Amino acid sequence: MNVPRFVLRSARSNSFAFSVAGVLIGSAVVACGGDREPAQDATMTTATHKETEATQVTPAPPPATTGTSDAPTTAVTTPPVETKPAPPSLTDDQILAVIHTANAGEVDQAKLAQSKATVSSVKKFAQMMAKDHTEADAKTTTLAKKQNNASTTSDLKTSIEADAKELTTKMNKEKGKAFDRAYIDAQVKEHQAVLDAIKDKLLPNAQSSEVKALLEAVREKVAHHLDEAKKIQETLAGDI
Repeated sequence: MNVPRFVLRSARSNSFAFSVAGVLIGSAVVACGGDREPAQDATMTTATHKETEATQVTPAPPPATTGTSDAPTTAVTTPPVETKPAPPSLTDDQILAVIHTANAGEVDQAKLAQSKATVSSVKKFAQMMAKDHTEADAKTTTLAKKQNNASTTSDLKTSIEADAKELTTKMNKEKGKAFDRAYIDAQVKEHQAVLDAIKDKLLPNAQSSEVKALLEAVREKVAHHLDEAKKIQETLAGDI
């Protein structure tokens, strides 16, 4: 079939145009694709980096120190507790000296009360004190002569003697019923002190059987005197 020339020319022109357009379109696609791929790669890289950071485990902080170390420790040696020495025991001579001092103080106070007391019960009590303690002191002195004549000084003897002198001076300043109360109050205090001394210090240290027997007799008398003094003390308290 014979095709007219103008038709062939037109077809050739169109084919060339289509080829050129295809090339231009392909270049445009390639150009656009080239611009997008780096951006896409950058986005993917950033996302991958974030995922990697999220999956990383943060290391735990080191354990807190408690002040201990592995250095060798030195053992602390506690010094021994210093114990006080036991008080020295009383000898029989010292025990008899204590009894003599207590008797002498009671006799002196009784003589003062006989001259200054105003209540009959107080005067009668003072007479009993003078009699009983004079007799007890005589027995004490006789027994002391049989001992070793060792030192008779002791803290207990000094304490009893000082207390007796102090109370005697104080009651001597009083008059009337005030004196009666002062004398009887002193008797209660002194007789209780002697009873405690016999029980806790004198009898536990006594060696001689004769000294022990004397202490038992004195304790019985002193206990009786204490009971009588307390009765009078209650009576005088009711007269105030």
